[in-house]
Formats: sequence, structure tokens, C-alpha cells
Amino acid sequence: MVALSCSDLADLRLRLNTPVDLNNWAVIYPMKFNNDARELCTTLQRVGPPMGMSVAVPTTHGLRGDSAQEYVGALHNCTGKQMVLLILPNNRADRYSAIKRHASVKMGLPSQCVLSRTLFKKQRLMSVATKVAIQMNCKLGGEPWNVAIPIKVITNPYSIGVLETSL
Repeated sequence: MVALSCSDLADLRLRLNTPVDLNNWAVIYPMKFNNDARELCTTLQRVGPPMGMSVAVPTTHGLRGDSAQEYVGALHNCTGKQMVLLILPNNRADRYSAIKRHASVKMGLPSQCVLSRTLFKKQRLMSVATKVAIQMNCKLGGEPWNVAIPIKVITNPYSIGVLETSL
């Protein structure tokens, strides 16, 4: 059995291959999830830098309710933002579709939705925030990791420069 020190564990943390800083972003959430939204944003700011991703303080938009119209209305306040994070109370397909259609098609704004129930277990918040940060980074054009596929050139008297990949 191998024992790992704290510094060894820190080295095992995920470092994004091509990180994109999150400088100008917003969070939209129903006011009843105000504390959860704040904790998620703080945790995103903690998990981002070790992955190479700087996460600035977001603009926040608290909603009185949780209707699709309220989310879409709040999206209008996010014009010019790099990304918007939306906290949803449940997985109602009509609300999700309206949000995604408006943000992506009408505004060209990358968006990341998170169900509120994933934020309730505080012992899992670091893991959730890490996964959310990776997804946001990808949607902004970042690259989480890459796979090196070795290529070797095979030469024989009957062929010249045949490429072969091995997986």
C-alpha cells in the first residue's frame, strides 16, 4: 500500500489542458436558493485556480419565482457576458428548453444549468463545482484534457510513409 502526502494529492488535482478564464459571467437563480448560489460561486472561485482557470466574482440575478419567463427576462440582463450559470429548482423540460433556446439561439450566450438539489449536499459541493467548472470551460472553448496517440512510420520495400496509430 502506498501512502500519499498532502502535496502528492495536490499534484493529482486536475489541471485543464487549455483553460479559459471566467472573467465576465452571471448567475441567475430563484431567491430561495440565494445561499446555495453564493456557496456555489465561492466554491467555483476556489476550484478554478488549481485547474488553471481564473474565476471572477459573477454578476448575480435573483428571481422572485422560477418560471421560464422570469429566467428568459433575466437573460436579457446578461448581454455581453461571457457565460451564464442558471440554478434551476427541478428538471422541467419546458423551462430548460426555453432557457437554452433563448441563451444559445437568440443571444449566442453559453449557458450552464445546475439543478438546485445537486447543491444541497455540502460535502459534495467541491466535486460538483469542479465538474461545473470543467463544463463551463469547455463551453467557452477550453480543452479539459487530451490523449496522446503515438504515431509511428512504417517503411518497407513495398510502401513508403505508411502511418499507423496504436491505441
